[in-house]
Amino acid sequence: MSKTFKGYVRSDSTVGTRNYIGVVSTVVCSSVVTRDIAKTIPEGIPVVHANGCAQLGDDFKLTKNTLKGVVANPNLYASLLVGLGCETNQVSILLDETVESKPKEGFSIQQMAGGTNTLNEGSKIVKEWSSSIQHLERTEIPIKHLKVGILPIDLTIEDYQSVTNKISSVIQQLIEQDATVVLGMTDKMEKVLDQIQNQAANSNVKEQMISLCTNDTRHTWDKMNPKESEFLQYNASDLALGEAELAFIKGTQVQSILKYAEIPEESGLHLAVMPNNVIEGASNLVASGCNLIIFLTNRPVFTGTIAVPCMTVGIEQNEGLNSDMIDYVISSATTPDEVVNEFTDIASGKLTKLETYKLEEFAISHIGTTF
Repeated sequence: MSKTFKGYVRSDSTVGTRNYIGVVSTVVCSSVVTRDIAKTIPEGIPVVHANGCAQLGDDFKLTKNTLKGVVANPNLYASLLVGLGCETNQVSILLDETVESKPKEGFSIQQMAGGTNTLNEGSKIVKEWSSSIQHLERTEIPIKHLKVGILPIDLTIEDYQSVTNKISSVIQQLIEQDATVVLGMTDKMEKVLDQIQNQAANSNVKEQMISLCTNDTRHTWDKMNPKESEFLQYNASDLALGEAELAFIKGTQVQSILKYAEIPEESGLHLAVMPNNVIEGASNLVASGCNLIIFLTNRPVFTGTIAVPCMTVGIEQNEGLNSDMIDYVISSATTPDEVVNEFTDIASGKLTKLETYKLEEFAISHIGTTF
């Protein structure tokens, strides 16, 4: 039987599980005004970060692509971009390159001749959008419109083994109903991808898997000479942990390997390269278009990310799980259907614990030097 949830259908046929208006800072310098504008409406969320100023090359590209992905996320009805004016990450560039299917505006503080004028004009715009979305209602639609990000956090081999069958079945259910699943990979999982290269949807994906297995991972950048710099060494225990994570998707075709802030082009299973920082990882899933995120963890997680509900799923075998911060606990009696039913309720509007406590942050990774 096909499962459904209630979401907000956008003009481009994507579906939001939430209905926010984003006020997006293009640079750290405009963060205060960005927050102040977002506070003027109940649906407003500030997308603030420490990037955007004096960035070059791939580092700048990552910041720009991440913010483009956030603006395109179906959980945002509209976005207002706010810059300072002198930053590398210019508002005008983002306006030209962001999605055209939803309302968007943007300007800089310097362009508006100061913070007060920026706040007044920004508040006027978002209040008009706020009035426009009051008539929008949730529509019952097939689960295929879900894009579910899964982020394992600090799991042990025993944790993986205790939930593998259930999580694997949940992933399979979603894929069978034509939904999209984005599994955030740990660096240890990357090193054993050659074991599932036969699951690659095409030769390009297979080549990416092999490349991730063989590439060195930089451990420190404190020495200028690459030959003298340290690289992470993976021992047998590390690789065993990667193999345990790999068991979630054994036998399931992998449609693509997603780089930071890359959006899947089709439904099915996608593997995403992830930073080690939880907030950066969750923010990356927002930029990849996920409208629901699952934290799979053996401990409470005390912050989620903006725009997208983060469902915290705990593992029963671990003592000390704080029920106040866990949305669902997987036990030996748990069925995959129960897990799916819980996150479809959240997709339909039920608040997660992190949403209830308003524990939401946003951060963008760095992949080079910021001046």
